[in-house]
Amino acid sequence: MVNVGTRHGPAEVVKRLAAGEDVDPTSCYMPKAARLESCDDLYVRVNHTLFTCAGIRRASAAEIACYKVDCR
Repeated sequence: MVNVGTRHGPAEVVKRLAAGEDVDPTSCYMPKAARLESCDDLYVRVNHTLFTCAGIRRASAAEIACYKVDCR
């Protein structure tokens, strides 16, 4: 999985994130785009699928929700 994006918010929020603190997820913008790759026949369809993601940075981990983009 390749996941690219940005994180933007007020300076004090970014400073708290860098210090490893939890912040209100609505105080920071963290859009992402993901590309998945699999050689397993069960999951090969993800090789041709675009995902958009929304992220939340917690003190202990990043939480990322991915959504399939369907352009049909």
